[in-house]
Amino acid sequence: MNWGKRRPGKRSGRFLLLALPLLAILAGGVVYRYGYLRVQSELSDLKEAQARKMDLLRKEITLISRSAQLEQEERALAEERKAEEARFIDGATAPLAAAAMQQLVKDLVVKKGGAVLAENVEKPENEGALTVVSETLDSTYPDIRVFLDAVSALETQASCLSLREIDVRVKNPADPRDLTVRMKISALSKGT
Repeated sequence: MNWGKRRPGKRSGRFLLLALPLLAILAGGVVYRYGYLRVQSELSDLKEAQARKMDLLRKEITLISRSAQLEQEERALAEERKAEEARFIDGATAPLAAAAMQQLVKDLVVKKGGAVLAENVEKPENEGALTVVSETLDSTYPDIRVFLDAVSALETQASCLSLREIDVRVKNPADPRDLTVRMKISALSKGT
């Protein structure tokens, strides 16, 4: 027996017995830290990105589903705007608007059975973004009913025609059928 001599394989065998489990534990720690935790972190990042994309997709789907409603609201507003603009006399400038109003009033009076004697366009008045155009109209009517029909037509016209002054006189007091009428009529225009 050789008590003082060491065998070279016995100590290295014990070292290996102790080092292998320690090496396995360290390798497991490295794999856990740099492998498993990194994969878990990337997986959670992917889940967060997917959640953000799903939220964005839901918002886009909501907007797309509302687009029909928004288009309908836009059409309704366009129709409302058209109805509002129909209340104004057409004309890019005040003189053009006055001429359009003059023609409209003349056509209405003649259509109802009256006769236009004279028309005088007055100076336009600026009221902010709108312009008030006015005219004085001298006309005759064969009967009070014809006159009332003409006034009714002027007042109920789609455009905002308003009678500011009316001066009605009987042409012949002995035969009070024929009327001579002087009217001051105004309308709104967007022209300047």
